Amino acid sequence: MVIKFLLYVSAMILFLNIVSAVQIGISPPQIEFEGKTEEKICRTITLFSEQEEKFIGIDKWVIEKNFVKDINKYNTTSSALGINFYYPKELIVKEKSEIKVCIEGVDSGDYYGAIIYSTNKSVAIGSWISLKVYGSKKNLQNKTKETIFITSRTIEENNGDKKLFLYLNSVLTIILAYFLIVLLKSKES
Repeated sequence: MVIKFLLYVSAMILFLNIVSAVQIGISPPQIEFEGKTEEKICRTITLFSEQEEKFIGIDKWVIEKNFVKDINKYNTTSSALGINFYYPKELIVKEKSEIKVCIEGVDSGDYYGAIIYSTNKSVAIGSWISLKVYGSKKNLQNKTKETIFITSRTIEENNGDKKLFLYLNSVLTIILAYFLIVLLKSKES
C-alpha cells in the first residue's frame, strides 16, 4: 500500500513539474549606427531559435550621456528622442532569420538603446544600440561579429509568473498528498 502511495505521489509531482527550455540567440550583441541627421541607416541582425518561435520586438532607449548596460535605465521610446527606428515588431523564427533594422535620427547627438525580442515563454534576448547622429555622412560597419545565446537568463525578466506558478504548484502538491493519505487511510480501515 505504501509503495502504491509513493508511486501515485511521485507521478503527480512529475506531471505537475513540467519544465520546458528554449534556446534563443541574437547576433551581433551590439549594433553601431553612425550617420548624418535624417539619414536612414540600416544593419542586419540575426535571430536564432532551436525550435519555431514567435518573436515580439520592442525597443527601449536611455537618456544618458554615456553608454550603460543596465536595461532598467532604458525607460524611454525612440520617438520621444526624435529617432525613427524601423524593425519587424513580430516574426516567426525557425532556426535562423536575418532581419533588417533601420534607424534615422532627427537631431544630432549620441543615443543609446536596446532592441529586445521576446517569446511567449517569458524569454527575451536583445542587442545594445549605439547611434551617433551628426552633420556629415560616415559609414560604420557592424564591429561585433559574435553571438549571444541564452537558455534561462533574460535581458528583461518577469519573475512574477514564475513565482505564482511555483507557489500554486506547491499548494496543489500538498493538497494532492493530503487527499491521497486520507484515501489510503480510509481503504485500510
